[in-house]
Amino acid sequence: MQLKFVVGATRIWAQGPVFDIVILENLYRQIGKPAPWQYYTIRDSRTLLKALGDDRQGGALLHNALADAVSQAGAVQGAVARHKLVEL
Repeated sequence: MQLKFVVGATRIWAQGPVFDIVILENLYRQIGKPAPWQYYTIRDSRTLLKALGDDRQGGALLHNALADAVSQAGAVQGAVARHKLVEL
């Protein structure tokens, strides 16, 4: 089985890595595969956005993981562009 959602990534972003990353690493363990990232490539979008003053946390009543991931990725990309950040 080949998982393709993290292929070629130099960083892996999570909004609260102690939750999301732990879940993903456990899933990889369950299928007998190593996680395709190193501990030092994990980044926390919540910390980045808060530090840049771009902390716009929505208070959605219904949780939709895909919509959250898309929104968080867009927020990080927007913050990187607005603040002209190069390497994170």
